[in-house]
Amino acid sequence: MTRKDEPTKEQVEAAAGFLRDNLHLFGPQACFLETGHIDEIAYGMLRAAGKAAH
Repeated sequence: MTRKDEPTKEQVEAAAGFLRDNLHLFGPQACFLETGHIDEIAYGMLRAAGKAAH
């Protein structure tokens, strides 16, 4: 993945905000998510989506 394909700070913040607002989408497992790591989770999800798209 080249540098230009990396998610931007704004994209990560938007994705992290979505995850924080919608933790219920993870079902009962949501209680096991460490909310202090939501930004890292969002970043990883965006990177995976970017790789899948190319």
